[in-house]
Amino acid sequence: MRHSTCIFRIAKCSSRNKNRTFSRQGTQSDNYSGTMAFEHMKHKERTVLLQPDQDVSELCFLEAERVESLGVRNEAPGYVTTVREIVAPDAATEEQLEALLEAYGRQVSYFIHRLHSRAWRPYCSGSRYRYLRDRLVEAVAKKEEEGKKPEKKTEEKKKSDKKSEEGKKPEMKPEASFPIFGLQARQWKMALQQASSVVENDWALAQQRAKEKIERTRWYANLDGNERHYVNLLLSTMGDDFFQMMRGRTATFGWHRDREQLKKVKNPGSLCALVRRAIQKVKSKQIRRRACRSVWFDCDCYSVQIVTEGKETIQVVSLMSLTPGKRVKIKLRGKKAIKGTVKLVKTPRGWQLHTLSTPKTKEKSSEGKLTCAAMDMGFSEVFTMHDGAQFGRKLGGAIGAQAETVDLKIRERNRLTALAKNTKDPKKRRNILRYNLGSDTFDRAVAKHRSRVYNIVNRSLNEMLKQYPAQVYVVEDLSHRFYLKGFSKQTNRLLSSWVRGIIAERLSFKTALQGVKLVKVPAAYSSQRCPYCGCVCRESRKGDRFECVHCGAKGHADRVACLNLLCRAHDPRFRSRMSKERVLALELEEHAMECARRGTTPHKYEPRQRKMRSTPNEATKKA
Repeated sequence: MRHSTCIFRIAKCSSRNKNRTFSRQGTQSDNYSGTMAFEHMKHKERTVLLQPDQDVSELCFLEAERVESLGVRNEAPGYVTTVREIVAPDAATEEQLEALLEAYGRQVSYFIHRLHSRAWRPYCSGSRYRYLRDRLVEAVAKKEEEGKKPEKKTEEKKKSDKKSEEGKKPEMKPEASFPIFGLQARQWKMALQQASSVVENDWALAQQRAKEKIERTRWYANLDGNERHYVNLLLSTMGDDFFQMMRGRTATFGWHRDREQLKKVKNPGSLCALVRRAIQKVKSKQIRRRACRSVWFDCDCYSVQIVTEGKETIQVVSLMSLTPGKRVKIKLRGKKAIKGTVKLVKTPRGWQLHTLSTPKTKEKSSEGKLTCAAMDMGFSEVFTMHDGAQFGRKLGGAIGAQAETVDLKIRERNRLTALAKNTKDPKKRRNILRYNLGSDTFDRAVAKHRSRVYNIVNRSLNEMLKQYPAQVYVVEDLSHRFYLKGFSKQTNRLLSSWVRGIIAERLSFKTALQGVKLVKVPAAYSSQRCPYCGCVCRESRKGDRFECVHCGAKGHADRVACLNLLCRAHDPRFRSRMSKERVLALELEEHAMECARRGTTPHKYEPRQRKMRSTPNEATKKA
């Protein structure tokens, strides 16, 4: 065990143009025992001592202006989804629920198909589906009155009808008939609302993809300001003008506040044609829903009763069924009250009821100096703090177990697919693909593993927030991928993106509820840089261990990364979005300055040399 004192300089941390210097004195061991304590001084330079076995509640401080420059990355969501487990229903109840799922899915699929047509397209954006819903209600009422005898109209009533029709604007003709797959009126209205949101999101995604593609074209670079404004409006609004453009017409935007500026566009028709062509190339085909696994119910479609069975209190929810006047009763676990819109979901592990509620957020002061804590997100554990504390050490085992299940399934599917491809008998090929690629058991196993990962991440987050009640959390950008040795690239790709998304989503959500700000700093070379001398070297890190090749400092690689992230949060030269080349240049400059102050020779950085693939001709020559 070795003790040393190191000086680390951070230039211009505040808007007052004051240089801050702090020294760290502590034990450089494998666990980096010791924490940081910040002492405020009035002179130009201030020191921070890192002493062994020091218990400090306030780990670090950040200026409010610096936090605003980095940018806050978390926002409180509009609603929170709570999952409630349903007691296993009997055979009759489950049959009714299955029939409801099938009918609801068929209704949603029909509305999605019709909303993709030219006649129904304008009614998928925003709340325009309500106008379509009213027209469909009129169509249903008209169909019910067809069997009745028509009433004789008097001359006075005919005159009044003509006057009322003259004052009205031409409206969409209601459909004479549209299929209702056994659903009640309230249910197919909910299906229409869900279908409209699905189609709207599909068009919004097409607009985003087309915008990214158009901005890289040459003709867009040659446009003036008014023409670019016109193109951006076509790709950002979803109304009558947009769908007129998709039908081959020219959008006018007569309702827009910048209509006088838009009139100066020289060739709006050609621009509409170019935008329409780009959207058609990136637009996915018509959405086709698979087997429906969820049904929405508003507050008028269900009722809740509290029943006592022995010593246990159970909530009984009566849901609207396909039969008018009869409801399906299900039992829920838990005591939390149910309000608002709910969703019935069928999962491989059983039935669930999802409830929506508005989250309650806390407010914390954001002026002056803010307490700060840095964390590094890993694979074997969820978080590693800057003082060496680790949370969620069971994450690596849970992901490894899931990787084995996923990899085995992928290998088996690939083998069967190859067998079916090489089979000449068409009947045998069809049977292989139909009866051997089932996913019920696989889905149950994956759902079990995912729930375990969710629990580990949530528990580690709750423990971290309790033990480190800071006002600002400094994290790295989760753009890197985890890598599992011994598994295929497809398995690593699936698990890496999924785990990365879970940790990022849970962290943003929970910090937003606590009123804590979440900022991101560049993570490039954070685990390869020594926080004591500034040396950047790939050979310094070997697995989870870090040993600087320049000064000999030792410790855990995740904790070293946390210290580097914390230092970058204070340095105004580092921004939230920076390239790796810029980060490396700053770190090498800082290392050279530190070595000049100490009177030592700086370590020469050697970039990683990638192995070039040999061409087939070169391979034959070598052979």
